[in-house]
Amino acid sequence: MGSHPQEEWRSVLEPLDFTRELAAYAGDGSGDTQEATTDVSGAITLAVRGRLRAVGAHPPGSRPVSVTLTGAQWVSVETELASSASIADEMEGEGEEVPDGSVQWKLLDLISARLGGPTHPALGYDR
Repeated sequence: MGSHPQEEWRSVLEPLDFTRELAAYAGDGSGDTQEATTDVSGAITLAVRGRLRAVGAHPPGSRPVSVTLTGAQWVSVETELASSASIADEMEGEGEEVPDGSVQWKLLDLISARLGGPTHPALGYDR
């Protein structure tokens, strides 16, 4: 993809951080859905950021940065990437000054392939 693995993981964090912020903004956090979203996104964010800090002392250059997540967490990562990419594509298509979702789609393709999934998953979103 042309960028360093650490930058790719930071791109994964963007939609997860947005989801956590949106859940916190949507209410006081007392709803089950809001708490579940925040907990899942928070756990993934902590795992990714922890790995980035761990390799940060010895930057791997272009070597992969591995992150271990549960199956449910990988599903959340993929879903958030697909949602974020689809929204970005829609906004860019409406003439808004935002980048399209190609970076997120490429990350989703990479993650899916590494996990043995389909080559270009859409997960129900327009691609």
